[in-house]
Amino acid sequence: MIMIMECCELADPSHDVIALCEDESYLMMNFDIYSTVLTGHNIILVVCDNGSFSVINRLQKFKDVKSINNQLEDFRIKDLVKVNFAAHAASMGALTRNVESIVDLEAALKSAKTTDRTTLICVTTNAYVWSSGDAWWDVVVPKVSEREKSALPRLIICRAAKCNVLAYKR
Repeated sequence: MIMIMECCELADPSHDVIALCEDESYLMMNFDIYSTVLTGHNIILVVCDNGSFSVINRLQKFKDVKSINNQLEDFRIKDLVKVNFAAHAASMGALTRNVESIVDLEAALKSAKTTDRTTLICVTTNAYVWSSGDAWWDVVVPKVSEREKSALPRLIICRAAKCNVLAYKR
């Protein structure tokens, strides 16, 4: 994603390039921050730190799929180490800000637009308070389940795809 942002900045440097990602996405693709700093491409990356894989967890719960290792409390953790996203991005040369409110986010975005290099803004968000759970991408709804609540999401998907309906075992 950051590489795409860098290409956007290359294509039209007269516009601000701002991207929003969740903490687990940052952990999977943060290396491009360093290249933007080295090459002088100025992008703004807003990281929503909800402490885990909350987007996937929310989508699974919406489809009534049991949460599987998405939240830190679901893991078998020996020693919990919280990632400091701002410190990590700063170690690669990015400017950083930590914010905890919309007002702070607005100020951080305004400030980031005046800088000469990539800025990471880390926003602390709630892992469980979101908009509705559906999204443009999906998780699998079990075809056979012992959970009655799985029947409705499966029925909706199957009617749309004209496939076999859920076999609910009582």
